[in-house]
Amino acid sequence: FCNDHAGSIMNNNNSIKNLDMLKVLDNLYAAAKEYGCEDEVDYLVLDHLLRTSINRVAEQDSPDKKAVIKQMREYVHDKIPNLSACPISLDPSERQKLEELARQLPLIAELSACELFIDCVGDDGGVVVAHAWSNQLGSFYAAPAVGKHVSEEKEPAVFAAWRTGLVQRDLKAVTQEDRTVWQDVVPVYGSGRRCIALLIREKDISERVARDKKYAELAKSYAEEAPTLRDDPSREDHAL
Repeated sequence: FCNDHAGSIMNNNNSIKNLDMLKVLDNLYAAAKEYGCEDEVDYLVLDHLLRTSINRVAEQDSPDKKAVIKQMREYVHDKIPNLSACPISLDPSERQKLEELARQLPLIAELSACELFIDCVGDDGGVVVAHAWSNQLGSFYAAPAVGKHVSEEKEPAVFAAWRTGLVQRDLKAVTQEDRTVWQDVVPVYGSGRRCIALLIREKDISERVARDKKYAELAKSYAEEAPTLRDDPSREDHAL
């Protein structure tokens, strides 16, 4: 019924009114904790608040929208990481370490101008538990990657760092949205020097890959032309 209500935040430019949703979500988190279903509220935060509400506020004609978006993003990042999806068991100190690291991701992302992630990996695969990006540049992901599956086929650097404990740099990967990126991966250690997570920096190179592919196809096409045709002086593109 919101779309039929004249005063709905869907239909006006009152950006600050959108912050009422944070109070509602706090109440939902409190109730969900009692029933052990925090994961469902996490999905609501990431899908509705981050993707829908922030995009709506961004389109409003309001002097407050930047401050509102900033507060919404901070709220979401405070609820991340979603460690309930981690495929390995974490002790309290390891959990705290990842939570603290996740809180720093937005600041690091702003400084590095890259997308940052925390992945947890186990024998059966991996999952993204935290995701941050530069507010100034925005994300090249259509939706937050938290909760997404991580495969070795698409992200070999993540699994190489997990298995070897060594930093991996400038390795190509394919995201869950099939974009080509460069990845730097650093292991995060927990109790007993075991790898509990991977800190990942991604830089989108999809346009560069597409450009290189186009140049390669042009070079191949030129090389396959008959020598007599290439050397024909009547061709308009013949070198002077």
